[in-house]
Amino acid sequence: MSQRRRTEQVLLVLVVVLLMIGGFSGATKAQDAASIPSVTVGDTWTYVTEEGKNRTFTVTAVTATGITGRVSGDLNGTVQWDEHWNTMRHPHPKDGTYVASPRRAVLQFPLAAGKSWKGTYTSETNRLKKDVEEQARVIGRVEVSVPGGTFTAWQVRVTSREEIYNKKSGWRGTGTLMTTIWYAPEIHREVQRTWQLTWRGKRPGARSSDSGRLSGHTKLTSYQIAGQ
Repeated sequence: MSQRRRTEQVLLVLVVVLLMIGGFSGATKAQDAASIPSVTVGDTWTYVTEEGKNRTFTVTAVTATGITGRVSGDLNGTVQWDEHWNTMRHPHPKDGTYVASPRRAVLQFPLAAGKSWKGTYTSETNRLKKDVEEQARVIGRVEVSVPGGTFTAWQVRVTSREEIYNKKSGWRGTGTLMTTIWYAPEIHREVQRTWQLTWRGKRPGARSSDSGRLSGHTKLTSYQIAGQ
């Protein structure tokens, strides 16, 4: 074999290796972050709550700045999210309609390990008003199993500090809401969410304050995504 032929073969091998490395690098980069979800009218996800109740979300409209859907099951009505799946409006299980202004900040795409962000918003229902400072951080990718399957998901932890006012009783207090979300790019939405709320406050004229704690979760049981 001539020296020229050997040189051509060596160069060909090098080109193939570089292309393979570039391909692997591109795949790795794609896996290193979760981009903003692309959802379609008709996409549906069903969850089970800590009380064993089903809750189904179905997309009814999509714009560049938000998603509209309907919820059925233990809640019924219209839901509005921004393009990052942050809740702006949804039915409240016991207190009319929940409205967040400008919006919550539990998710902010793209998601990548170590990314953090914060935000402030005011939420209101028929009874309660809350002024909230929220801080969130992406822990990383984990494997999580729920009734709807096993998924590779981005784990996000959110801490919310709340100033709470009961518009009917006059009760005022503070609360801390700890939320963990597992977002799976495969289904364009979270597969699990857990939360724990602790609070302390006082009614007008009361001699002592009261306090309490609530916790809960939602876990994916089934889903239907366009094209899957």
